This record gives sequence, C-alpha cells and structure tokens, in this order.
Amino acid sequence: MHQGRKDIAPDKAFPLTMASPGTYEVADLRGGREFTGKLLSMGVQAGKRLELITTGGCGPLMVNVEGSRIALGRGIAHRILVRNELSRRNSA
Repeated sequence: MHQGRKDIAPDKAFPLTMASPGTYEVADLRGGREFTGKLLSMGVQAGKRLELITTGGCGPLMVNVEGSRIALGRGIAHRILVRNELSRRNSA
C-alpha cells in the first residue's frame, strides 16, 4: 500500500489536490456548514482515513472512504486538508 507523499513532512496538512495516490488522514475540512455537512454525509471527516485512488488529470479525484468510492471535484478536493497516513501511526 502506498503511504502518500514522501516530500511533505508527516505532520503537515496539505490540500487533497496536491496528494499522490495513497492513504491519508483527513486533517481538516475548509468550508462552511453546508460544505462540511455534505462531506460528513459521504463519510469524509477529520481523523478519518481516506485513500486517494486516482488524481484524474484535469477531472475529478477518486477516493475510497470506508469502502465507498467517491468522485470529488477539484474545487471540493482542494478544501479537504490531509496529512500523510504515517503521521497517524507515529502519534498513536
């Protein structure tokens, strides 16, 4: 299993649009109540594991959250901050 970007420090959060395919921890959701509510209904929330499957070039990003595949537009994905999965194991 790919463990995310190696060039970003494990404790630093960055937009999902900057991620390479791999497994990440959701660090924060940057948006209002409606945005956050929409993502929560899809299982995306801070502290959850998210697997980025494809970055899609110019199209949507495909992610796996708790066994469900979700297509996220780049605008939404840019407002989801993630950190490398490695930092989750190091802090546990």
